[in-house]
Amino acid sequence: MVTGAPLNVLDFGADPTGTTNSAAAIQAAFDTYGNTAGTGKFVDVYFPIGTYLVGTELVTNGANIIGESLDTIIKASSAIRSCIKMRGQQSRIANITVDANSLADNCIYVGDDINNFGTNSALITGCKLQYAKYDGLLFSTQGNHNNFVVDRSLIWLHGTTYNTGTATTTGTTLVTISGAADLTTFVRPMYDYIHVAGETLPRAIISVTATTLTVNPVFTNTVAGAAYSIHQGSGVCLMSHGDNSEIKIQNSILNLNKLAGLDDHALYGAESYNNVIESNSLFGRVIGRGGATPHYPFSAGDLRNYYEANPFSDIRIEAGLNARIDITGETTLALISLNAGDGSVYNGLTYVGNGQTFDSELVKPLNPSTVNLEFGKTYITNCPSSAEAIFNLPVSTSANETAFREHMTSKISVALTNLNGQGIRFRSATGTVNGVAGATGVLFSTNYSAVDCYFDGLNWTIG
Repeated sequence: MVTGAPLNVLDFGADPTGTTNSAAAIQAAFDTYGNTAGTGKFVDVYFPIGTYLVGTELVTNGANIIGESLDTIIKASSAIRSCIKMRGQQSRIANITVDANSLADNCIYVGDDINNFGTNSALITGCKLQYAKYDGLLFSTQGNHNNFVVDRSLIWLHGTTYNTGTATTTGTTLVTISGAADLTTFVRPMYDYIHVAGETLPRAIISVTATTLTVNPVFTNTVAGAAYSIHQGSGVCLMSHGDNSEIKIQNSILNLNKLAGLDDHALYGAESYNNVIESNSLFGRVIGRGGATPHYPFSAGDLRNYYEANPFSDIRIEAGLNARIDITGETTLALISLNAGDGSVYNGLTYVGNGQTFDSELVKPLNPSTVNLEFGKTYITNCPSSAEAIFNLPVSTSANETAFREHMTSKISVALTNLNGQGIRFRSATGTVNGVAGATGVLFSTNYSAVDCYFDGLNWTIG
């Protein structure tokens, strides 16, 4: 063999018929020019069309996996952590299907367990990842994964929904489970969510005992003997690590996953570009993970993604301090829930959109009664209240006129989310609101949408 030339797994005895376990043969190809220090010689290992069964986790050691087409399949044949452990800087996986076959926990595990080796500047492109028990693509907490790119891939049909027994909540962070086996052998704290019937939203599971779970945020209702479901596994799960910036998920489809399309709780987080993130069981995207205190400060980008039919929100920001989300060109927003854990106002979120940067503020997630709006801000509401909330619009005073001139805008933007059938009444102490006397105001109860409030110096137009 010529040093540095592509290797063909068939030359090492791999079976493309899907009959025998090819893990040893494939690993031999990876190891031929691989480097156990985690930075291989970047030799291409070529996989002709076929199905290659693997009963042990493959470790790339810097080798590149190049498939002939998506009809080239690496498929789990037994219960393993992942089909592929991607290890080595500047490595890539291209043009291949990875099928966890509901046996492997993950299709691809990025990183290392022991030596803290990273996968900087690596690439996954033109791939299909499917049927993992948990996450399709899991970034480990070990090693740096800077400048990692996932491009033009289909990441779907991952995760598990566990539903056995009933749950009891008491309006706190604790839920008691009956009728289930020992949950400590099943639930993965800081990964999984629980949804209890009668509750507005699923809750992140923070800790677990045999029969109890601690969640974030607090339950809003007291529920006894209600059905529950625990959701596990996302298309892409980006775990927290101190240096994993500039990860890009782009031009891909992340759908039909049991928790989220993209579950993103790293220090700097992933940038999500031009993706279709739809029909996931809970969320399109989760940003940040933690309890009342943020797990890490967070920074993220979000551009031109298409979100559809992720029932409990398209983007959920949970413990995302100092996050940045770009909504340029977006006209509607689905539920965005930023949980401080105590229902208080949670500042430090920046939105970039419509050619401007706004300081942003989240109105209290639980039952905002009266809020005084300010010029130059974008408000995200989450109000599962029993009565309408009141948003007081600025009036024509010298202070407001000064703010008007400073921000060079006559607009206030409000995302209306999770209105629970009640709505928000916009009113003003002077002038009119949509032609109605300002003191009466106008009620908006359209859920999952954004409205802009325009000021002409005396009157308001909202739409």
